[in-house]
Amino acid sequence: MNTRWMLAFAIAVFSDLLDYFAFGWVIGYGDLIDFITGAALFMVTKNYLVLGGLVEIVPGADFFPIWTVVTAGAYTMRKKELE
Repeated sequence: MNTRWMLAFAIAVFSDLLDYFAFGWVIGYGDLIDFITGAALFMVTKNYLVLGGLVEIVPGADFFPIWTVVTAGAYTMRKKELE
């Protein structure tokens, strides 16, 4: 795993923790964090699959670590493409 994907995982985990413990409960802030996370992950990975994490905008989806799962899925698919 290269530095780019390690940074992407760090961003995803940090965003999921913020959503769950801090700002995800406040209306508006959670959505803002999700948009910023989506943009940051796309800029770091250059992979459009990470934008699937924007499903967190759906009310109630903040309970699951969606950004981390989507980033792991994008990394797995990218790794398979390179093999």
